[in-house]
Amino acid sequence: SYLVTLAADGREAIAAVEGGQKFDIVLLDVMMPGMSGYEVCQRLREKYPANELPVVMLTAKNQVEDLVAGFGAGASDFVTKPFSKQEILSRIRTHISLKYLYQNHLRAETEAKLLAQEMALAKKIQTVLLPKKAEIRGYEISASMEPCEQVGGDYYDIISVGGYDWIVIGDVSGHGVTAGLVMMMVQ
Repeated sequence: SYLVTLAADGREAIAAVEGGQKFDIVLLDVMMPGMSGYEVCQRLREKYPANELPVVMLTAKNQVEDLVAGFGAGASDFVTKPFSKQEILSRIRTHISLKYLYQNHLRAETEAKLLAQEMALAKKIQTVLLPKKAEIRGYEISASMEPCEQVGGDYYDIISVGGYDWIVIGDVSGHGVTAGLVMMMVQ
């Protein structure tokens, strides 16, 4: 089910959208008193891109130039009258689904960028802490680590304890800054 807000004309439609209430989609009749649906759509597009607010134009006009004018005004879709209830509901669901898919994509893209930044910071922490060379009983020991995929809490060190020489290797579960900080504490 949908919550529907009705507007008597184009100005009222614009006022409703700009009035603070969040809309998932706008259905516009092309021929309205005062302002045409094309004009309303153009005004809405000045503030709301199609991926944020889909606009479906409804009209009895079905000429190619009418379609071109509708899409030129920024319409997401164009439905000619008479239309069936199933058709309009299907188009509404499709456009709302596309809107939320796009928003989820943007969210996932942002999260991926944040994760990449966190991994870069973890790599800096890790490379600063890992020993490059050590000398034990006159032997020079060199080591390096190249992670297979991602840097995280992996750690190694070369130490002498109790008359024995030890190569210590650690793998902190997880990846990122938290694992890098645990690695620092282990050191």
